[in-house]
Amino acid sequence: MHRQRRSVRTTRRPPPVQRQQPTDAYKIYTATDKAKAVAEVVAGWTAAGVAGGDFATAFAPADVAGPFAWAAHGIGTLVVGGVAYWVGSTTTRIIYELVIEGKPITIGPE
Repeated sequence: MHRQRRSVRTTRRPPPVQRQQPTDAYKIYTATDKAKAVAEVVAGWTAAGVAGGDFATAFAPADVAGPFAWAAHGIGTLVVGGVAYWVGSTTTRIIYELVIEGKPITIGPE
């Protein structure tokens, strides 16, 4: 005798909602100090472009090694660019606050 299979219904849960970081355009649009936000974003992207390009240029001779070198080249360029974006935007924000806003440098709790 042929057995009939029962379909098991599974309830699919929606994926958890993740809070996403705002894009640079949104950051500038919602900023109260637009000049500061623009300076941070421009400095971050400039630093990322320069550092990523320098890394890619320096790593180019190793690309003859094949696919693993190509992967390392791409990943290294992304990592260096990301770190440079953070360093460039953070440094620019600190300098902006010191020069334009006149905030003093504080180290540790006040």
